[in-house]
Amino acid sequence: MNSLEEESLKRKDRLQALRNAWQHPDQPHSPEVLRNYSAVLAKESLSPQPNTQDTLESSVTGIVEKAIDDRKHAAETMELDITSIAPRRPNWDLKRELNKRLDELKLQNEIAVADIIRKRIQLSKNIQDIASAVTAHSKD
Repeated sequence: MNSLEEESLKRKDRLQALRNAWQHPDQPHSPEVLRNYSAVLAKESLSPQPNTQDTLESSVTGIVEKAIDDRKHAAETMELDITSIAPRRPNWDLKRELNKRLDELKLQNEIAVADIIRKRIQLSKNIQDIASAVTAHSKD
């Protein structure tokens, strides 16, 4: 037999013993050993202990309540100053939205101006060509 088979047989024996213990609870069985259990520590942990430790939370409770009351009192007595909440430039958000659109329009405007100038140059060349042709024809 190899070690795996031995382990499986031991496990089967343990399971059979547990089944028998559940089916026949009146039969005495060996007490279980709890290695992490100490009866002395268990009795101490179950008995109520007075809280003698001074914690940070217990020392701060009065301070927090006082700060909240002071804050409420200051909020009630303080008058609202409209100039402190009003924006310095009332239409800054409108200009922000407008700048996006103006950038597109500037590009389109530059293209249109360049196209108009190009057409005028071509038209003036055509006029000069016609004028030079008329003057050349009239000299002949």
